[in-house]
Amino acid sequence: MCGCSYVAPATAADASEFQLGPGDILIAMTGYIGDVARVRATDLPCVLNQRVGKFSILDAHRLDADYLSAS
Repeated sequence: MCGCSYVAPATAADASEFQLGPGDILIAMTGYIGDVARVRATDLPCVLNQRVGKFSILDAHRLDADYLSAS
């Protein structure tokens, strides 16, 4: 995978609040600002990096994740 950074598994485990799951919606806050991506099962395990935002849908009846992440 080109352009990816890696951390030791122990470091990633210590950052459990930053671990991502399948379907999480991310947005670039620098570089390609505003680009949106969804985490795939094949991307895992991975953790959230700085300058990347993660959307949390609090009420799936009011906002559909597929709509939010559509490009």
